[in-house]
Amino acid sequence: MAISTTDYEAYRPLLRTLAYRMLGSVAEAEDIVQDALADYYLRTTAAALEAPAERSCVKSPAAVKHEKAYLIRMVTNRCINLKQSARVRREQYVGNWLPEPSVSYMDASSGFRDPADQIERKESITYAMLVLMEELSGVERAVFLLRETLGYDYAEIADIVQKSETNCRKLFSRAKEKLAKKNTNLSEADSQRRANHMGGISNGHAARGEAGQSGSKEAGEGSGDCADKQDSRLADERIGGFADGASQSKVTALAHTFISALDSGSFDQLIGLLAKDAVLTTDGGGKVNAAIFPIYGRDRVIAFYEGVLRKNPLFESYSFADVSGQPGIVLFSGEETTNVVTFGLDEAGKIDRIFMIRNPEKLAHISKPSVTEGLKRS
Repeated sequence: MAISTTDYEAYRPLLRTLAYRMLGSVAEAEDIVQDALADYYLRTTAAALEAPAERSCVKSPAAVKHEKAYLIRMVTNRCINLKQSARVRREQYVGNWLPEPSVSYMDASSGFRDPADQIERKESITYAMLVLMEELSGVERAVFLLRETLGYDYAEIADIVQKSETNCRKLFSRAKEKLAKKNTNLSEADSQRRANHMGGISNGHAARGEAGQSGSKEAGEGSGDCADKQDSRLADERIGGFADGASQSKVTALAHTFISALDSGSFDQLIGLLAKDAVLTTDGGGKVNAAIFPIYGRDRVIAFYEGVLRKNPLFESYSFADVSGQPGIVLFSGEETTNVVTFGLDEAGKIDRIFMIRNPEKLAHISKPSVTEGLKRS
């Protein structure tokens, strides 16, 4: 029996979220999911039309017992293949490469406008974690995401990525080590930069999404898996995540103060917001003005914004939003989206990471919200 239209749309949010986390690109994720669902539909339809004698010889998804698991496998493997070619393109990218932001606007009365957005946000690995995950290979990233966000056991993951269970355990462990090492290397490098009067960066923080919307955990899963999950939670605290006490509401409050400083040009407000070793990473893709390298240190970050605003206002209006699972700000000039900004916090609750996406190609999918949701710059 062919997949129905209802099934088609029901699977889309989950598959889109997985593909986006794999690729860091909204547009590429949409293309992967559309292609996978269309391919699945065509195969199942063709199999259903075959004569019974011929149908028995046809290997088709129509015989698959668990459609969702099959589609997750299709999407995951297509993303792994695409990641290999994307890595080459990113090596040729002008300046800093940052993931394409996934933006959801909130309304004051009911929260997210689309229930699917709320599900994705609850399960979300944050934007800061997406940045860190660029250190992983395609297969490592797939294993990490399937284990962390879908709660799949190693037998299920092994079937999806076509590796042994033992290899999947090793890949998951290696992914955690790489992410932790990336933070350690950043901290050490930034300490050296501070010594050279170039500022620094403390560990970035990305909130770990709650595991578990899909994927079945088998009842007999061994104690090794439980230990892995405990180790994973501890690793998430080391790798990133908003520090204890740094709630989403606090980040939102900091975002309000941050935009107020940009709006008014009074940068004294930023001194108390930013950690001394804050870092600003901008992504213009060589298409708009942006810093080619990260800017290290609170004073340098403030000087950058002062210099930019003296030459040209960054925005005419703005709106607060959820940016890939964490609070952020979307800036507009007229009807055009010109910047998306989101933050990471240190253990003291100060902003230690600022990600600023300016590349027009990465913002083309983000439309301006209604007047009641947008906040006009005074």
